Amino acid sequence: MRRYKAKNRLILLVILLLGLGVGYSLLSQDLTISGISKTKGNTWNIHFNNVQINSNSVTLSDGDSPATINASDNTLVEYTVTFNVPGDFYEFTVDVVNEGTIDGMIGEIIYQLNGSAISNENPLPEYLTYSMTYEDGIAIAPNHLLEAGNTETIKVRIEFKRDITNSVLPSTLQTNNFSFGINYIQSENNAITVIHPVCRRATRLHPDSQEGVFGSLGTEGVLTPGDAFDCDVNDDRIFDSNTERFYYLSPVDVNENSEYAALIYYNNVSGGTPNNTATFQYAPSIGFDTGSFPGPETAYLQLPTTLQWSNNKLQESFERQIKTIIGNSYVTHDGMDYSLPLFTYTDRAARLATYNEIVYACGTSSTPNTNYYLNSCSFLKENDTVQYVWLESYSRNTYYVYNLSYVYYKVGTNVPTALAGVRPVIEVNKIYIDY
Repeated sequence: MRRYKAKNRLILLVILLLGLGVGYSLLSQDLTISGISKTKGNTWNIHFNNVQINSNSVTLSDGDSPATINASDNTLVEYTVTFNVPGDFYEFTVDVVNEGTIDGMIGEIIYQLNGSAISNENPLPEYLTYSMTYEDGIAIAPNHLLEAGNTETIKVRIEFKRDITNSVLPSTLQTNNFSFGINYIQSENNAITVIHPVCRRATRLHPDSQEGVFGSLGTEGVLTPGDAFDCDVNDDRIFDSNTERFYYLSPVDVNENSEYAALIYYNNVSGGTPNNTATFQYAPSIGFDTGSFPGPETAYLQLPTTLQWSNNKLQESFERQIKTIIGNSYVTHDGMDYSLPLFTYTDRAARLATYNEIVYACGTSSTPNTNYYLNSCSFLKENDTVQYVWLESYSRNTYYVYNLSYVYYKVGTNVPTALAGVRPVIEVNKIYIDY
């Protein structure tokens, strides 16, 4: 993290009034100046941009005014709104952009109603509630870091409470002027890096017509195979339980010391998007003539790219050793050793599951090639419309590659040139999993 010394303490006061369009900071040193400041070759430039109003916000009444930037002060935006009934709210998101070269951190969070600062001594009326969070719901707090070159999206919401009694209701319609501000200062040693989770524990499970539901809601603080998670893989700060469902398999490569978890998607894919009917070869040839067997040269091309799932990347994004189920980097077949490749999942945000990750998730109460073995990990049976789904691992003594066989719900094998579905596995550092 970069640190800078300056003769004067840099203080940025950003005043945000609901409905901000684009506003630039004030940087205070010995005097106050607008816009951008340069100090000893460094630039302090933190500003607001890209306001998006929630379309379900309360409709403005006669006499109200929409959010507009003050004509003479581009750090000031004003609006007037009237809440009519409990449940009315006004909400928006705004980007806070650090286009300077100096790291900033939140010094103070400021909010006002009708020109008066809200505090413990001067609280909001009982019928109102407010929140200021990052877009993914993490509460904003002092000392939160905003590094040079980074952007954070903040969500602001004011609401007329639903759960109130007549005794706290106002006797007349109330017209309100709200202002919110964040006082950014130059980053110090106590700055706190904001960790935005990639995956959050699911709050509801997908229905299973035969067994009730797929997966489990799990136990707080514990990762157990089959736990359901919603993962913001596309970085839109939405954890979509309908389209971004994953299930915890194991530590990556069943390494109990790994900081990363392997989670499997609930769909097969084609071209990086859900497709539960398409099938593909693992590789276009077996490789007898080269003395080595291939990695998933064809199958991996169907996995989501790092543009499609931009909020995640593989731990080993360059070269990954393809292995047998016993961890060998070669296959012994008919008395000859055939090497397995260091394979590159080029530009892909996911990979195929390994045999051992499946066994870790499903257990050893029966052998994996036993019919209906997958009944012990039925979350793997969601969207089971193709006959087979490729795994990454080779058999230890044949040129066959393992798969999930949905014909008899077991782990099976087939030649690399056969056809099977492709189901992504993501690798997520556990600090980015909210469990």
